[in-house]
Amino acid sequence: MIADFDKDKQEAQERCERTYQGFHEAGKAKLREELQVEMAYLQEQCEKKLDFLRKELEKCKQELDDVRQSYIMICKEKDNLEQQLDTSTQQQHNQCAKSQEKSDDILRGSSQQTDMTKHTDTSDERLHKVEDERDEAMKQLKNMHCELQNADQHYRQQFRQLKIHWKAEQELALQKLQKEKVELEERLCRTEEVHADRMRQSKEEKEKLKLQYLHAAQAMSEEVMKHVQESRGLVARAMRQDMQEIVLRVLAHYRSVLDGYYVIAFQSHRITDCQQMSSHGDSSTLSTNRGTNNCSRAAELRTEWVPIFSREQVAILANQNNFAEEQHGDGPGRKVAGRGKGVSSQMEGALSTYPGEKQSVRSLSLQFEQLADCKWSQPVVSETQTQLFGSPIVEPGME
Repeated sequence: MIADFDKDKQEAQERCERTYQGFHEAGKAKLREELQVEMAYLQEQCEKKLDFLRKELEKCKQELDDVRQSYIMICKEKDNLEQQLDTSTQQQHNQCAKSQEKSDDILRGSSQQTDMTKHTDTSDERLHKVEDERDEAMKQLKNMHCELQNADQHYRQQFRQLKIHWKAEQELALQKLQKEKVELEERLCRTEEVHADRMRQSKEEKEKLKLQYLHAAQAMSEEVMKHVQESRGLVARAMRQDMQEIVLRVLAHYRSVLDGYYVIAFQSHRITDCQQMSSHGDSSTLSTNRGTNNCSRAAELRTEWVPIFSREQVAILANQNNFAEEQHGDGPGRKVAGRGKGVSSQMEGALSTYPGEKQSVRSLSLQFEQLADCKWSQPVVSETQTQLFGSPIVEPGME
């Protein structure tokens, strides 16, 4: 029985270890798969974000290159316009100088030709025309110079605005890139922290499961030991009860047998005393004393057989004895032999049931068989004695 309990305990422990190991491996595999999927997803998102930011940066660089090219073109156009303006002003200055020389020549010719009145009016008119042309040329030159200054200021202002705008956009793009970089770093830190927390939680769950397994194994072992102790106590209690019952039944049986024997012996002595009284008329006192001594001896022997149990318990056990209801043969010797064999068979049954008490039960069985096999003297009671003295007397409490 204990080996079966140990085997069941070992199988339960192995099964629990296998289930715990399987659960642990499944949890690790599942956690590893989830972390790998999450890491792959995060890497993919980061790569997509980095590709997007690289594309945006390339676009910004391309726009900066376009702005640089446009600025270079504007500068070239400004240089061309300045050169054209310089050439045009130089031409106008040359024309003015030529016209001035012409006017001077005309004035000198007019001063030389003072006598010619006709030509004076024409020279004055020509002079006025030349002066008017010169004034108009100067006005045009001033207007062109103002337009060039306004165009230069406009281009410079637009260039400053474009430079400020592109610097602001570049700073915003850089700030955005830095912010996204910080966010990605924070997200990576959070994922690492989550991974560390999950690993720590998995370790804690592993420790908890280990403690639960140890507690369950300890509780199972305690329960098994408790069941083993209870079963041992029950077996010992049942063995003691059965042995006590068998001993009580055997003692009650042999007590009843001895009581019957001593009653029959007492009656036989009474019969012999009566016969002696009939043959010797004056010996009544001797037979009476002998009968009294026999009765006292029978009572002493009866009390010696049952020193532990009370008379009422012995009477109850004798009444409950199944062997007392059987009727065998003609006399007490045959009845005692039959009962002794029945008790011996009960002893052999007890030996097969409780092998731990084999020696004590076997010794007790041998003693009872010796008592059962002994030859009891059976007195002969005639019909005349039965008519004179009646049936054998049984004292109260001796049944």
